[in-house]
Amino acid sequence: MKRAKSAKQAKAASTRQKNSAKPAKRIIQTKKSVAKKVRRASSHSRRSTSPAYIGQQSRQESREESKRIDQSRAPKSSRSLRSLRSLASTAQPKIRTISDEKLLFTKAAKRIADELTLAIAKKGFATIALAGGRSAASLCAKLAKQKISWKDIHVFVIDERLVPINDEQSNFKIINDTLVRPINAVKPLDRLPRANVHPFIFDSLVPDEGSAHYSDELSQVTAGTDTTFDIIFVSAGEDGHIAGLYPHHPLLSNKAAGFATFHDSPKPPADRMTALPHNFLHANFSLLLIIGDTKRQALVNLKNTSMTLKDCPAKLVTKSHDHLILTNLKATD
Repeated sequence: MKRAKSAKQAKAASTRQKNSAKPAKRIIQTKKSVAKKVRRASSHSRRSTSPAYIGQQSRQESREESKRIDQSRAPKSSRSLRSLRSLASTAQPKIRTISDEKLLFTKAAKRIADELTLAIAKKGFATIALAGGRSAASLCAKLAKQKISWKDIHVFVIDERLVPINDEQSNFKIINDTLVRPINAVKPLDRLPRANVHPFIFDSLVPDEGSAHYSDELSQVTAGTDTTFDIIFVSAGEDGHIAGLYPHHPLLSNKAAGFATFHDSPKPPADRMTALPHNFLHANFSLLLIIGDTKRQALVNLKNTSMTLKDCPAKLVTKSHDHLILTNLKATD
């Protein structure tokens, strides 16, 4: 009996000993776990502060940042040429109002000069396409006074009437009289070379009337680059047209590169040549002027987010890599 009682007491004592050992074991395990985490943290801290690790992280961050920059700066030529119907006006137009018209043209010329200089610094030359009309004459007069390396610049027209280049209706004649001649008259050491001045030559003897040759001429100048023009200058018409691209005209759906002639211009003369939308989609910078009360509706349409490119072709400038719209009309108008 005593032996049985003694055995029960021994078993109970053993159980108490085991139970008392469990908390201690858990404490030891917890301490080991904490020590392990401390060692890991210490190791990470030493690694993260070591020059090799910092260099590795820096290189990784640099690669990621470069990737983000490359994606944000990817030329628009890398995207697929969607239909203009899908290119609904989602980009917010960058509009600046300058009520003083003289100051407006001065600012416009300065911005174009800066963009041309950047393009030359980047690739050794620059291309610019200019519209005609009164605004072009005022702008070219200011632009001719800018300090630019004109010998490195190629000048094209963005649209033209199907007339000889010395005709009074010719857009090139305006550009030649207000930009090319003044530059070459006062800057003999930094002239615009004749080979760098590209008028559109109307040729009634070929089916395309000279547009294919003009497209090839631009392609030869810009070969090896991701853009059509570095700078495009246009002014908006009363209906929101730019160059020879009029609201709901079939040429707005033409996805070809280069230029085309047409004979149904809503604004006389009916026979014209124009740059196609592709040129705006692949330009580095487009400058649009909206000047005068008669252009008020064009400005309203440009701001109207429910209107498409076909409703208001002036919205095409917002599809260039960068753009600026200058107007002398008040924002409240």
